[in-house]
Amino acid sequence: MNEPNEQTKIVPHQPTLPVLCLLVFLAVIPVTLLVPILKPLVLDRFPVGPFAAHAFLSINMISAILAAPVVGLIVDRIGKRQPIVVIAFILDALLLLGIEWAPTYTALMALRFLEGITHIAALTGVMGAALTLAHRNPARSGGIMGAVGGSIIFAVATGAGLGGALSNGGIHRPLVAAAVIGLIGALVSGWVLRHDRRVRPTKGGRNPAELMRIIRKERATLIPCLFTFADRLLVGIMISSFNLYLVQTAGWSPKQFGFLMSTLLIPFGLLCYPFGRLCRTWSKSFLIVAASLLYAIFVSLLGWIPTGWLFPSMLLLGIISALNFSPSLAIMTDLAGSEIRSTAMGAFNSAGSLGFFAGPLLGGGIVQLMLSKGSPASEAYKMAFIGGGSVSILTTLIAIPFLIRLVRAGRTT
Repeated sequence: MNEPNEQTKIVPHQPTLPVLCLLVFLAVIPVTLLVPILKPLVLDRFPVGPFAAHAFLSINMISAILAAPVVGLIVDRIGKRQPIVVIAFILDALLLLGIEWAPTYTALMALRFLEGITHIAALTGVMGAALTLAHRNPARSGGIMGAVGGSIIFAVATGAGLGGALSNGGIHRPLVAAAVIGLIGALVSGWVLRHDRRVRPTKGGRNPAELMRIIRKERATLIPCLFTFADRLLVGIMISSFNLYLVQTAGWSPKQFGFLMSTLLIPFGLLCYPFGRLCRTWSKSFLIVAASLLYAIFVSLLGWIPTGWLFPSMLLLGIISALNFSPSLAIMTDLAGSEIRSTAMGAFNSAGSLGFFAGPLLGGGIVQLMLSKGSPASEAYKMAFIGGGSVSILTTLIAIPFLIRLVRAGRTT
């Protein structure tokens, strides 16, 4: 079947955009419930320092980096999403529940590592279905991917606020809530993906060598991956270093931090869809470059924003974040060929996971180094913000020449 027929043929019983957005929401929210309780979950339970707390937010990203493209490749190869997504939801719920009973820091990190695999497997399967929907509706692809991106951000915003609200009772209620939501995700995905069987199988093996072959064939897809890496690195700095900065130096509670993150992420989520539609008339490349640089500069200056100005500042940062995120999804839609849709989304998620992994480790490493030299905690965290912003700016500058070539070649706008 040729590509035009695949895009225009009406396929019954396929998941609609609202249903896919719901699944994305259910896949993301469980892990975000843990962000506000970082200190009581790690620092208050085990004899470890700030770097270990940062590492907790990074370890599941290592497994996600490894698993995301492989999961996408398997889905493309076997042509079925439902069993992978359902099993991933169930296992993720059980692993999140088990985190509360980890007897040692090592056991905690092992459970977190495995949870990264199950989380990214569910998310990659669902986002692959969304990418297929976007290809079937090329005129709406920007809006579709913007809506999917908005669902991710709404999940993070809801999880941050809900996790903070539930934290008054300790770590038990946020973890139980995460497990319950994961099981709901399994039930919903089992029902709505039951007819989703039109994932075109690809030729070749299911191993990482096949993934590398596809990436070499479509190297252009690495460009939106670079931008999502830079974006998620800054998010990693926000949920780790900025979190601990406010809790340890300003005396904020997990509930206050959760509410602050919701203030950032709610406008982010609300604007992803309209900004995705904006990509139909504005240059995606201009939007993503401008927003990426503004975002990085803003994060670099976090330590100098008075606490009284943090909430209005987060509203502004939410707008910039949406303007950054939607074009990267739209550009990936432009560049991903029909035979690698799930694989391309897996690579996109893998790059984002790498950013999430690098952000907390970079911030934690800088904080630990500064503290070891006798610097005050506030100054150590300020340097972490500057370090994260600098890496993000450098990554964006590296991507710009390649993005210009793609625009000139007519592959994106």
